[in-house]
Amino acid sequence: MERSLSSLLSPTRAFGVELHHHSRHHTRAIGIFRTGTETGFADSRYGITARTTFAPHSDDGDIQHFGLAVAYRNNASSGEMRLRQRPETRISDTRLIDTGNFFARDYWLFGLEKAIAIDSLAVQAEVNYLLVPDARLDQQPGKHTLGFYGWHVDLSWILTGEPQPYNHEKGTFGRLKPARNVQHGGPGAWRIGLRLSSLDLSNRHVSGGHQYNATLGLSWILNPNISVLTEYVKVLRIRDNDQRGANPALVQARLQLVY
Repeated sequence: MERSLSSLLSPTRAFGVELHHHSRHHTRAIGIFRTGTETGFADSRYGITARTTFAPHSDDGDIQHFGLAVAYRNNASSGEMRLRQRPETRISDTRLIDTGNFFARDYWLFGLEKAIAIDSLAVQAEVNYLLVPDARLDQQPGKHTLGFYGWHVDLSWILTGEPQPYNHEKGTFGRLKPARNVQHGGPGAWRIGLRLSSLDLSNRHVSGGHQYNATLGLSWILNPNISVLTEYVKVLRIRDNDQRGANPALVQARLQLVY
């Protein structure tokens, strides 16, 4: 229902121009972008993003996928950055990990991804890393190299037996469509998923905190256009900041219409 903690270290949606090529087993994309349509941790003058994937097995229910991404961002004139993350929810503005403001001219983002699917079982994993080569804690001289990282592992099982689909154009898992829609007397498609995720925003003199989450989700896809999603999110641990010891939990749900 919501992206993982480590999604903070991925490029946000942005305006730009992209070149893209895909085949049954490969995707390649590179683009140049300006400030995006989403609020990120820094406004950029411009940026370059590239991603490539390789899927030696890419049939529905028989998937092996590898991916690599890299992005460069040149900051706006203020050079101000702040990294903070919600606990995998958009119904609360609470952030339990937060670097506070620091300053940098530019930064790099790196991502590694792996996915496997066998019939209706699927596993996805991703590692993200943000490198800030010349960071300043204030406007005074004195530069530091900062690095922040996150990861997540997702396990899912389609209870109604549909094979996990693959999107060859995007190089990602595809949208699940029921074999028998509810309006035709079928059960729709049911999927259960478990995710473990982590995000570390502490490095050198920055004590943003390190958070671990576990998320359990259940999705009911009534037909290709209507879905009901529910999640239980548990903050397992927070360390390296003044929120350590906090371990809230939340339940959320969404009715989703796609057309």
